[in-house]
Amino acid sequence: MKKIRLPLALLVLCTSLAFTLAACGSGNSTPALSQAGDSVKDVAKAMAVTNTQPVENQSSQPAGNACTQYKGKLDGRIPVTLELQMQDEIAYGTLVYDKVGTPIKLIGQESGENYYRIMEFEKSGNVTGIWNLSFDGNTASGDCFFPASRKSMTITLEGSGSGAAAEDLSTNNFKGDYYYQYGDEGASGSFTVISFDEGNLTYEISCVTGPPAYNIASIEEGEGVLMGNTLSYRNTDFGDCAFDIRFYKGFVAVQYMEGKNDCGFGHNAYVDGIFLRK
Repeated sequence: MKKIRLPLALLVLCTSLAFTLAACGSGNSTPALSQAGDSVKDVAKAMAVTNTQPVENQSSQPAGNACTQYKGKLDGRIPVTLELQMQDEIAYGTLVYDKVGTPIKLIGQESGENYYRIMEFEKSGNVTGIWNLSFDGNTASGDCFFPASRKSMTITLEGSGSGAAAEDLSTNNFKGDYYYQYGDEGASGSFTVISFDEGNLTYEISCVTGPPAYNIASIEEGEGVLMGNTLSYRNTDFGDCAFDIRFYKGFVAVQYMEGKNDCGFGHNAYVDGIFLRK
């Protein structure tokens, strides 16, 4: 299918604050979330609009000394332990299936008030579980969906005190390729930083849904000024499309602004999610 190159789009105002984020635990890192749409519609070059100077270096300071540890049982029978640090709408930490004992990387984003969608990642980049959790004080409840089996299990978690020491996820290393994959035949996505020079960043995003449609959503040669760890994008060619791109050590988080996901991609086409550095 022939790609359509669209006119220059406007980017929304970028934040001027340098960012800090603490995260916790250790384990296997890997890719993340998103889905795509019907036809190949490339949103071409994006230009940043900002009233502040670009920031290439940022200070980093952990938000806390430890993660919060949660314990529960999937479907009331499979014991698990999660250690999570939540800050700046990001959830980061580890999951342990208690009978196995091996820590698994968790990374997710807040997608509603106190509601997080958290990906369970293998080191290979495969997403093995999707945890949908609502937090209320010292408890969390929801479900976990397993892409390989296409099954879901319910979960209720109780906070059980402090866990591992918090990690600092701030980074000045933005260049590279980032990726996620939902199984051999599931949705996948890639995020590539093409260039970064004196705060000016050029990137590409490409996301593909799984079978049978294999729909595509992509942004080609997006450009903007990185402020701290954040780059903001806006396009109004097809509707109101706006999202933030935030860089952390080892991954990129792409998140739509509320109600602004009408981007002109095909059916169920989205570019949001967590992309892990290859």
